[in-house]
Amino acid sequence: MREVTGAIERHDRTEGSEYAGEGGFLFVACDSYAAACMIDDSIVTEKELLLIDIELAGTHSKGMSVIDWYNLRRGQTTRNCHMALKIEQSRYEDMMRAAFCPGK
Repeated sequence: MREVTGAIERHDRTEGSEYAGEGGFLFVACDSYAAACMIDDSIVTEKELLLIDIELAGTHSKGMSVIDWYNLRRGQTTRNCHMALKIEQSRYEDMMRAAFCPGK
């Protein structure tokens, strides 16, 4: 995976990249995991149906996902999202290499 993260970091640091933050590399692994699961959901080996809300009011967190891991709101609303808990890592890495390191 070093070759993949290195390729992403080089891209993010190029002048004009929308991801070139101040002195920084803004690659967030959870985003690429989510994208990989959306592209090919057969890489998911374990998932759980959970209640997930997006906090918009800023009460708990602003614009972030709030996950009811312990079913504390049971009866108030139904579970609404499958959360991938495990994936086939080797297939994920192959997808990232194909996207960011073509020809390797």
